[in-house]
Amino acid sequence: MSIIESTEKISAVVRQIQTWPISMRIALARRMLESTESTVAPEAFTEPPRGYSANEVKALLKIDQPAADDATIEQWIDEHRMEKYGT
Repeated sequence: MSIIESTEKISAVVRQIQTWPISMRIALARRMLESTESTVAPEAFTEPPRGYSANEVKALLKIDQPAADDATIEQWIDEHRMEKYGT
């Protein structure tokens, strides 16, 4: 069946049901959607991961040494100022 034939068949069905009461059209739509649920694989609707999970981020940021203390940080700042400004 070609695309043109399919389109014509769909148009014919739409013209036929336009005269139906709204409740019957909604019931038909529901039944059509329900009939597709068994044919569509559920994994087709799963969203891909958006990024790293919280556990993955923690693992990426984990270091094997303790954090620097305040005195070490002050020393680094002073060294940077000396390199940048020479004073």
